[in-house]
Amino acid sequence: MATIKHSATKQVNRLINYCEKRAGVTSSHNLIADDRKSVQKQIKLTREMFNKTGGVEGHHFIQSFKPGEVSPEKANELGLELVKRMHPKREAVVYTHTDKGHIHNHIILNSPSIEDGKKLSVTRKHYFEWQRQNDAICKENGLSIVTEKKKQINKTLAEYHIMVKGKLPFKTHLRAAIDLTKVKCASFKELQTFLKDPKLDIDSKIQKGHYYFKTKEMTRFISGKQLGNEYTKEVLDQEFIKRQK
Repeated sequence: MATIKHSATKQVNRLINYCEKRAGVTSSHNLIADDRKSVQKQIKLTREMFNKTGGVEGHHFIQSFKPGEVSPEKANELGLELVKRMHPKREAVVYTHTDKGHIHNHIILNSPSIEDGKKLSVTRKHYFEWQRQNDAICKENGLSIVTEKKKQINKTLAEYHIMVKGKLPFKTHLRAAIDLTKVKCASFKELQTFLKDPKLDIDSKIQKGHYYFKTKEMTRFISGKQLGNEYTKEVLDQEFIKRQK
């Protein structure tokens, strides 16, 4: 069961320094060498060659595996296969870590394509394609896949209020409230009703195809995407549809 998370970076060298230092197994795609300095030099030259030195320098994907399902070597092999399927014309390094109680890959992609220099933009559609290809690779290798969105530990309303009184960061506050209520809802309208309950007192709205949320302490709404991929309109709507059935 491998899951995928994504983030963009404007400091790819710093990310490589972190990932390489803790890596048990390393491999690369479209790069001459795997060692840190050679990788950093080559991907920098590629960005300079295509005049793509500003803004986002690279993309970071974390591919996490269920404990006990794969060896570090196999995990690295699967990460490299995922890169080749998704971006055959982009430079990439796969670093496999075993320091968090579960084996996981840090996949770093250079932003420009080596073919035409076009920079990578990770849209929601692109991110879901990573997930789809990741599931396909897991199935092909006899690994389990996530068949339903992973839910955070359910909390009672009493537990939720204890958390809030502890002055959680507002994003954590919103995630906890949404996790608590979404399991009862078959539509966004129902979610709005539960969130607006005086015991939670959270405002929500839909605007330009996105869901937005705000606690009474916040001065403005933030989108579900800002809370994480599990809180986007697409993912929440999929959960609502399951409960309608």
